[in-house]
This record gives sequence, structure tokens and C-alpha cells, in this order.
Amino acid sequence: MKADKWQIFATVVLVINMAVIVDTIRMESDRDQQIIADLIEQRKELKEELAVQEKTIQTLEKPFTYLDDLSEEERAAYKQFQTSKDIQVLELSAEKTLLVYLHLASNNDLEGLYALTNTQQTLEEFQNTYVTSRQAEQDLEAVLLYRYYDDVRILEDELDDSNVNVEISISQASHQQVAIYRLTKTNGKWQLAF
Repeated sequence: MKADKWQIFATVVLVINMAVIVDTIRMESDRDQQIIADLIEQRKELKEELAVQEKTIQTLEKPFTYLDDLSEEERAAYKQFQTSKDIQVLELSAEKTLLVYLHLASNNDLEGLYALTNTQQTLEEFQNTYVTSRQAEQDLEAVLLYRYYDDVRILEDELDDSNVNVEISISQASHQQVAIYRLTKTNGKWQLAF
């Protein structure tokens, strides 16, 4: 009988230990499931971050142009402008006119710059003045500085319907660089005022 009590006691202890082991396994299983869920979420976040990084790399690998923000129609008109230098083929906002101007400056296209500039000078006078007056150097500095601009917009202090100030800006951490250009509308087309 004594052996039966010990056997019953041993069986009870064994059952209790088995219950504890099952509970421990269940708790570890729940914990493992939570760990797996967390890892799945981390993987999803890493995939999203990777997609953003890949897009950034693709952007940085392609040749930069200030014409990226132009629509297909505006690009087609710009191609026509490249050969004709006739500003009348362009249907651009003041902001996009500034971007085209910076693109032309980056390519040292003096005839194109002349067409986008509101000046009383002849082409030859403009070319001479542009090169000797430091304007070419200033434009090249602006082309490089604002290459990855954050914003280009008309300032609120719009002068009137045919004269506006356009701001282009770039930010790096807490530093912001801004340039303001005066544009004037002549015969329905925006030109830079110098």
C-alpha cells in the first residue's frame, strides 16, 4: 500500500510536471509567435526602406536635368524651342521658365538664355555682357547649388500679373539656401528680367 501511495504521489508529481512543461511550451510558443510576428513586421519595414533607397539610388544614377518637372507636352515644346529658339512655342509657368533657364545655363546655351531673358540688347550684345559681367559665373553657381532643389515657387509678394518673384530653395539639415529671380511676362510668355 505504501508503494501504491508513492506511485500515486509520483504519478501526481509527474502529471503536475507535465502540466508545467505544457504551459511552458505554450508560453514559449506564444512568445515565439510574437517574435515571429515582430520579425515579419521588421522585414516588411526593411523592404519598404529598401524600396525607398533603391528609388533614391536610381534618381542619383540618372543624369540630372532641370527639365524633370516638365510635362511631356512641355518637353516636346522645349525640344522645338531648342532648334528654333522661339519662345512662343513654350507654354510654361514662371516657375518652369526658371527651371528651363537654369537648364540652358547648365548647357551654356547663350541663344536659349537670350530668348528667355527680357532684354533690349541684341544677341551679340547679350552674349558679350553675359560672359563678361559675371552673370555666367553666377548662373553656373546657381545651377550647381540648386541641383537637387526642394521647392520652386512664386512668392506671395506678386508684383502684378506680369511681374513675379520666383524663389528656388534647397535645404540640408538646418541650413537653407534660397535664390529669388524676377520674371516678367511679355507677349504672354515669362522671361527673366535682368
